[in-house]
Amino acid sequence: MNFSSLYSVLCGFVVLIGSAFWFGVEARTHNLPPLPQIEAIAAEIVGVVDPLDRVLETNPVSELEMDQVAHIAPELVQPGLVALLTLVSPREPMVRVINRDGDVVHEWRPTWDQIWNDEEGDFLRRPQIGIYAHGLHVLPDGSFVTNFEHYSTFRMSVCGDILWKLDNYGHHAVSEAPDGTLWVPAEEYRAIIPSEFIAHRPTLRSYLLQQIDLDGNILRSISLLKLIFENDLDGLLYLRSHTAGPVYAQGDTLHLNDIEIVPEGVASNTLEPGHLILSMRDINTIMAVDPKTEEVKWVHIGGFVRQHDPDVLMNGRISIYDNQSHLESGALTEPFSRILELDPETGARATIIGAQNEPKFYSRITGAHERLPNGNILVVAAQQGRLLEFTRNGQLVWRYDARLSARQNGRIFNAQVLPPHMDKAFFETAKRRCEQ
Repeated sequence: MNFSSLYSVLCGFVVLIGSAFWFGVEARTHNLPPLPQIEAIAAEIVGVVDPLDRVLETNPVSELEMDQVAHIAPELVQPGLVALLTLVSPREPMVRVINRDGDVVHEWRPTWDQIWNDEEGDFLRRPQIGIYAHGLHVLPDGSFVTNFEHYSTFRMSVCGDILWKLDNYGHHAVSEAPDGTLWVPAEEYRAIIPSEFIAHRPTLRSYLLQQIDLDGNILRSISLLKLIFENDLDGLLYLRSHTAGPVYAQGDTLHLNDIEIVPEGVASNTLEPGHLILSMRDINTIMAVDPKTEEVKWVHIGGFVRQHDPDVLMNGRISIYDNQSHLESGALTEPFSRILELDPETGARATIIGAQNEPKFYSRITGAHERLPNGNILVVAAQQGRLLEFTRNGQLVWRYDARLSARQNGRIFNAQVLPPHMDKAFFETAKRRCEQ
């Protein structure tokens, strides 16, 4: 090859590389095909080959904490059986009712193929190993409602029969309103973005606030993106933008992980009974919404890090599970999560349970808590696979580990202390009825 030919080849190669680079910049800036399609395919592949297995593992159990149950101050424990949603293998969900000695009183093992077959439901398919349950609410008749995470909300009877199921992409939480309806975070995947969703690109997880009756009928689906746009809070949608160029949002922009209902009789000038309290993990934000008018009534940003489970107390404060996931990347050798109380009227925050209490607990993702009738706080230390009951002043009174083996717990997603009528006799009667 002579010099002239070699020069021509090199020039052509440089032009090709330069054109490819230019197109890459333009494709990223203006979201040109085939970039969205490639990113969508990549996201699906990641969901199949790495479906959060490592993320959902728990920390090894310390040799100093080998007892599955610890009774520290039994006289201070809130009476009642405890229902919990856990994993009994790396991917097998279980809803289990235990007494305070850790004995199993009743249990369900809902599996995906038990509830959905390959011909049913409008789902983006992936292997069953990538599907786990999240969110739990046990109803007075002994049935429960939960979600196959980002897939389906369903209700199972005390006998283990499926009462109803929805292909609604429900996830994270189930909360009952005073009117007996349920509120569940749901979503819809957007391959084509409506024009009113400014600066959003496919594929987009568009979150919904979904109201469902106890018969499984979807009564309302409120678009969270639309709600934020219409309340002139556009800035919340672009908090995760990392570019100095044109701002856009894509994928899991908000991560709605809870919808709670403000109870009747709450003492507050800011929150009203029936308002919905929303938790958006990825923008460290909670807000109050009037579901009747779809007006945002109150917003708090940044008083916590990747929070979960905001619950409104009768004194008007909001109790929050503050994951503090950033501490794992900082200088602390032992990161910790905490339970906060936030005054929505003043913005004042107080740590109720945190680093000052033993044992400390930490969850990078997931986690929940329940304020109990006697004032205690039941903490779901998800990453430890552990339940911890503290008094209001931070004294540990009871601990339970969801054992998978002598050195490993199964992650606990949710827990609920059951009302007095749901005792051991209640479930024994239910079992006999189921066997008839």
